[in-house]
Amino acid sequence: MSRAGQVIADVDGRVTVEFRPALRTEMFLENAFAIMNTHGLRPTPRFVAELCTLLVRFRDEMRTPWAFADVMVTLVARLSIWLGFRSRSTVDPDA
Repeated sequence: MSRAGQVIADVDGRVTVEFRPALRTEMFLENAFAIMNTHGLRPTPRFVAELCTLLVRFRDEMRTPWAFADVMVTLVARLSIWLGFRSRSTVDPDA
């Protein structure tokens, strides 16, 4: 039985998404996937620290949907930087 939104198929799918305005979305996605490739999807402290730091650095491109989450991301990112965690990004968004 299939639920709404779920597709069962034997072939790979491809999705094209367009962001307007794009701003630095491509750099954000490259960095986010680099973090996930490094850590996998395990919510380790370093993974959370790097992801929160990345979300803060790309605040204009990616926002959390809830004000509380936005505050928590900012706090975790600042604490992470204070503790010495640095994002090992492949692309420097500040360049």
